[in-house]
Amino acid sequence: PSLRFYAGGDHSVRGYGYKELGPEDSSGKIIGGQYLTEASIEIERKINDTWSAAAFYDLGNAYDDIDLDLQVGAGLGVRMNLPFGQVRLDVACAVSDADYPLRIHLTIGADL
Repeated sequence: PSLRFYAGGDHSVRGYGYKELGPEDSSGKIIGGQYLTEASIEIERKINDTWSAAAFYDLGNAYDDIDLDLQVGAGLGVRMNLPFGQVRLDVACAVSDADYPLRIHLTIGADL
């Protein structure tokens, strides 16, 4: 198939890099999968009209067979509400891989 799915990154499983989750070829390169599963829960607490704090838990992966080997990321973030959208700064850890370093995710603009 020509359409391949990837998981990981700011709008996917935070704690992992962009397109960092999915099946690999024999050389270890991520090649994406035929299937994608992602879910996220986020709690956001308003501090004032501009600022809020958030806690989140993401899970997902891309795969070729339906084995649901889901990877988990979790973390904390701050949100700044501006007229054009929201600036989001998140610090996340890859819960599924304890040796993986913390990642910082920055997103600017409307949440689609």
